[in-house]
Amino acid sequence: MPRARLNARTVNAAKPEAKVYSLFDEAVPGFHVRIKPSGVKGFFVKLTVDGRQRMLGLGGWPSVTVEEARKLALEARGKVSKGTDPVEERKRRRSDLTLTAFLDTFLERHVEAKLKPRTAGHYSYLVSTYIAPELGRVRLGALLVSDIAKLHHKLADTPRVANQCVRLLGKALERAAAWGYEVKVASVRAVELFPEVERIFRLEAADAVKLAEAMDAEAESGNRHAVLALRLLLITGMRRGELVGLQWDQVNFRHSALNLPDSKTGAKAVPLSKPALAILRSLQQERRLGQKKVLDWGTEDGAVTAMVRAWHRIRVAASLPDMRIHDLRHAFASAALDAGEPLEAIAKLLGQSIIATTQRYAHLGEGRAKQGAEAAGQAMDKLLRGAQ
Repeated sequence: MPRARLNARTVNAAKPEAKVYSLFDEAVPGFHVRIKPSGVKGFFVKLTVDGRQRMLGLGGWPSVTVEEARKLALEARGKVSKGTDPVEERKRRRSDLTLTAFLDTFLERHVEAKLKPRTAGHYSYLVSTYIAPELGRVRLGALLVSDIAKLHHKLADTPRVANQCVRLLGKALERAAAWGYEVKVASVRAVELFPEVERIFRLEAADAVKLAEAMDAEAESGNRHAVLALRLLLITGMRRGELVGLQWDQVNFRHSALNLPDSKTGAKAVPLSKPALAILRSLQQERRLGQKKVLDWGTEDGAVTAMVRAWHRIRVAASLPDMRIHDLRHAFASAALDAGEPLEAIAKLLGQSIIATTQRYAHLGEGRAKQGAEAAGQAMDKLLRGAQ
């Protein structure tokens, strides 16, 4: 039974072996770190309660520090000295835990710690708006697949939201099982998800003219920066969040590209066309001393609000009331397809890691394909007629 003075250095230095082994602390009896062959490390304390050996998990490293785990071990040993079984106490506490209480833990411990802020915010919105009001009072250990299916069915009018709630609960319950909670739902696969129809917007030539006129009018009304931002979305295919967070040190004029360190699909480079470079150079000329962000309205929320308000006026003026800001990205993709770009290239331009996502735009090229078929057919017919 190897022993050491457990601290950050010794725990970090503990190397995985062919079998699971434990490194015990020299100071606190029973306190140890368990190292798996996979390299995963977790803290435990070995206790003796009424003559029985008990093992209490204290958390995984490095999410839980050595000092935090040692403090928990000492607290557990203190409870044993007073006649309390910490293991049974934890089981009772977890069995009474409501779904809302666990989801609060899930959001804090997993979602906010490991996912992007925007995703975390959306998860929190789904929990507070849809899941908690319907299932929040159900005990975590008593939650059934049928409960989740009922919630899913109740949200049938919003199929995308319904499916997102099911997927979120599936991830949360997986974490619950991994963290040692007793759950009856091992998987949500039994819940049949609603089909989701992705709306793909195509900007027709006539609509593009009206959109350009509406943008010019909005710019002349004194909202020039918001219009330039919307034009950048339209001619780069960027996501709104990527543009809002764009900083000047990420703009590479020399290589005509944006170097985004953290997009929805990770780090990526966005090639810039001459029209996009012209807009950025125009904004650069108006850059204030010390201004780090390309679009500077004080806060990211301020930038989003300015763009949304301008866009609402523009789409009404252009008689395109159903066109969303995200549809500017769709319009860019359809324009690239019409220009003859292959789907693989469009996927790279959009920063989509899965080609199936870009495949949604494939039907937009049917018009060009029909034109090609007509031209080829006419040419072949002319050849045949000439041979007669």
